[in-house]
Amino acid sequence: MKRKRFLSGIITCGLSCCMLLTAPTEAVWAATQNVDSAALEATDFTANAANTVTVIAYGDDADLHWSINSYGELYISGTGNADAKPWMAYQNQIKSAYISMTSFTSMKEFFKGCTTLTYADFSGSDFSDCMDMSQMFYGCKNLLDINLQTDADNHTIVNTGNVTNMESMFNGCSSLQSVHLNDFNTSNVTSMARMFESCSQLEYIDLSSFDVGKVTTMAQMFENCSVLAELDLSNFRPVCTTDMSAMFFGCTLLGSINLTGFDTSSVIKMPSMFSGCKNLYEINLSSFNTSNVTDMSGMFADSNFGSLDLSNFDTRKVTSMSDMFAYCNNLTNINLSSFNTANVTDMTGMFSYISCNSLDLSSFNTSKVTKANHMFAGTPFETLNLSNFDFSQLKSAEHMFDGLTSLTRIQTPKHTPVSIVLPVTMYSETGKEYNSLPLNNNSSLTLTTTKPAPAHLPS
Repeated sequence: MKRKRFLSGIITCGLSCCMLLTAPTEAVWAATQNVDSAALEATDFTANAANTVTVIAYGDDADLHWSINSYGELYISGTGNADAKPWMAYQNQIKSAYISMTSFTSMKEFFKGCTTLTYADFSGSDFSDCMDMSQMFYGCKNLLDINLQTDADNHTIVNTGNVTNMESMFNGCSSLQSVHLNDFNTSNVTSMARMFESCSQLEYIDLSSFDVGKVTTMAQMFENCSVLAELDLSNFRPVCTTDMSAMFFGCTLLGSINLTGFDTSSVIKMPSMFSGCKNLYEINLSSFNTSNVTDMSGMFADSNFGSLDLSNFDTRKVTSMSDMFAYCNNLTNINLSSFNTANVTDMTGMFSYISCNSLDLSSFNTSKVTKANHMFAGTPFETLNLSNFDFSQLKSAEHMFDGLTSLTRIQTPKHTPVSIVLPVTMYSETGKEYNSLPLNNNSSLTLTTTKPAPAHLPS
């Protein structure tokens, strides 16, 4: 039924909570309300006169007026913030929403959990005073389209210049395929954490207008955007961002990402940043400044990179590299020449199940490492040179070499205080047999799978 929205949809007096409106009687009903004559004249009462709609609930929330009808259409108009949100008692019946609000400072959790909502229209609202949009559409799993005010050229003209929080704004909108945010003003936003998390049908998003200069956290920003094919973040200058944890985690179809000019100089956390990016075969990280990063655990885990050039990485402050490259089954080459691991304490699973035949770990300082469980498990290494490794602080290294069936030669670490089982029986140059690394040795030994022939005594 085509009708002018709002003025004919809001109930403001004490009529029955369940009313049957037909097109002819709707004019009579509207006339009993405090609706001005100009607005009444603008209302279309003639279309589909035979159709009926039942208003099932209505009321006030401070200076806001609301109603919901049997079509699942929610209308809200007025000024100020929505405090009690009484319409949320009908959240499982709301299918579309038409919002005309002004002078509000918060849209936090406005439609959170409205799982039947498919369309939201804010074209009649003024966002100029709004500061908080966090969790605005959180969990709206059937949301298909949002109108946040666009002009004739489909540019977003909504004024979000005062918004500081967009955390989880679209989190869980698993049916949303696109959202028009071009010309969105994010110049004062400080949190974009989980902003698009689990938008699992989101195919494309234009963030070219985003100013992220004040954003402090982008943790899980695109996590599980599993059909997103490309991202152009070349305009991003996240100079204040400290947390990029799991930022692209689970973006399984992401095949292209432009991070040119990405300023990461303030970032402290990068765990699982690209984990699960199975369609991303190469990436340019030359702009990355990692001088303040402390956590790189799982950063590239379970992805399909063929090679990684990390020669520009400054890792002097990193304490955790656990699972950093774990399950990168196609990874055959890693440039770790600049790695400073002097403060790393956890290398659990760091290289487990990668495809490199060899690694140059000559720059590694392991003097503070306490955990090395599964560090090289499942790798195809034939040789390992760990002669520069100092394991004096090691507490746990279970299954460190599990599955290294191709290993034929190892140069052992020094000062190993715990038992570390070798994948095969190996021998020293003197013929001594080893099934585990030598304990508490002050120097490195070279062990091979070939048992030296016994020396012949002179006749």
